[in-house]
Amino acid sequence: MAFPAEAPSNVNFTQFSNAYLPAWRALIRKNPIAAELLMFLIEHMGKQHNVVMLSQATMMELTGRSRSTISRAIKTLREDNWIDVVQVGKASAYAVNERIAWRTHANQRKYAYFSASIVATSTDQVEIKKSQLKHIPVIDD
Repeated sequence: MAFPAEAPSNVNFTQFSNAYLPAWRALIRKNPIAAELLMFLIEHMGKQHNVVMLSQATMMELTGRSRSTISRAIKTLREDNWIDVVQVGKASAYAVNERIAWRTHANQRKYAYFSASIVATSTDQVEIKKSQLKHIPVIDD
């Protein structure tokens, strides 16, 4: 008799370190928008990686905050080591500190992965006319 495969753990969960809960409360008092933005990044980070890639314009559109508000929040999060930011062209990859929040097994957090959840809104997209695309024929067997 075959047993069903075990569902992967942590699929629909984000884990937080209890050691950082006092720091979370302090962040909420210090800069509530930064705390909101951090939760936004955690909500959108990858299932196995703590990285989200998006432009500030997308962040502004999705959170309803101004560019200066987003910039100040990111500055606070970077200075206080909640996140790290890597520029990728005009977009940024936001890496949430893996000691604070994670979605994979705790013993997998030590590995570096170079992939991200990428968030783009329609305003980020360059309009492409279908007539400009090349048609590649597919041969069915």
